[in-house]
Amino acid sequence: MRAETPNEALLHAAGEGDADGVKAALDRGADVNAKTAGGWNALSNACRHGHDETVEVLVAHGAKVNERDKEGRTPLMWAADLGHTKTVNALIMAKADVRARTEKGGYTALMYACEFGKNEVAAALLAAGADVNGKTASGETPLIAAARGGHKDTVKLLLEKKADLAAKTKKGKTALSEAGEGGYKEVVEMLRKAGAKS
Repeated sequence: MRAETPNEALLHAAGEGDADGVKAALDRGADVNAKTAGGWNALSNACRHGHDETVEVLVAHGAKVNERDKEGRTPLMWAADLGHTKTVNALIMAKADVRARTEKGGYTALMYACEFGKNEVAAALLAAGADVNGKTASGETPLIAAARGGHKDTVKLLLEKKADLAAKTKKGKTALSEAGEGGYKEVVEMLRKAGAKS
């Protein structure tokens, strides 16, 4: 059985959350921005699994925080999607672009957070300058995504940040219509109270 190359060892350790293994691979000369044959880099691997300490080690050694993987996502998008607040904060501190969009679909880290009701993450992204009304290619905003999922705390947060109640997707859906169709009465009430019109 052949020994792992330093790059292979780095990528493996990052995915496992083995911060010491990452340091050892870097000491052996691994490229901190190496990618697997499938297009994953160590930082994205660590972010997908919420391995905070490993993320900090990689960032400290110069990992590119805005590097995209094979799916066109940045590490921040992965951390936001999966609700890893500490990881999101570490990436923000390392100057990750909170307004970056996926090339396909135009998704931002904030969209991922709001779609899945990751409230702490959404708050951190908004505090760092994420666009509360940024639209995807289909015209969806974070508020529409949060309302469709019935995530009332996230809807409340977005309303506090002056999210556009009248925004519509290309299919004409609003946050109010999405919440109504999903049967989320509390969200409907919240949106109406904020001034949303049917």
